[in-house]
Amino acid sequence: DIIGTISKLAPKKQIMPEIETIILSGDLDTLQLVDKHTKVYVLKRGIKNTILYDRNKIEEKYQGLKPQQLSSLRGLKGDTSDNIPGVPGIGEKIAIRLINQYGDLEGLYQEVQSLNSKIKSSLKGKLLTAKEQAFFSRMLAQIKKDVPIDFNLKKCEWKDYNKRKVIKMLKNFEFYSLIGRLPSFQRASKKINTKLPL
Repeated sequence: DIIGTISKLAPKKQIMPEIETIILSGDLDTLQLVDKHTKVYVLKRGIKNTILYDRNKIEEKYQGLKPQQLSSLRGLKGDTSDNIPGVPGIGEKIAIRLINQYGDLEGLYQEVQSLNSKIKSSLKGKLLTAKEQAFFSRMLAQIKKDVPIDFNLKKCEWKDYNKRKVIKMLKNFEFYSLIGRLPSFQRASKKINTKLPL
């Protein structure tokens, strides 16, 4: 939710030049945050196997679905890794087809409940039985973008740092293996002055 809020607020913090937010994550839930200012860099297996998702890449992966439709997709198909139940008996293929056809859960259930519904009775039965669960699942999958936080982009710049303070902090959190790597970070920071990724 914090990442979602920052990705929404970041472009408003710096109008010119336009800022681009790149989220580094292995969690595909973050794809719902992609827009014209935001991309998601997904680490699949190790650093070499990565994908940078923009809106076109998402539509390619999910057969035409847009980022804002992905939570409705998750509401239908669920996600066992996140304990999101979805609608029993509906997998990704059917879920993508339904969301492509009806836009979102509201559009789908409007069709399901209409007298002239074109949805097969067996599928309709599954959807009606698990209607509440589908909307609950979507709510679980949605990343909030209204966490009450504020931040300063200038303070997020990666530059020289107080090595003594960083060592103390790393020791407090028992990250001893990182202490020996600090000099290389410091040398790099003199050459690079860029915004930290989210």
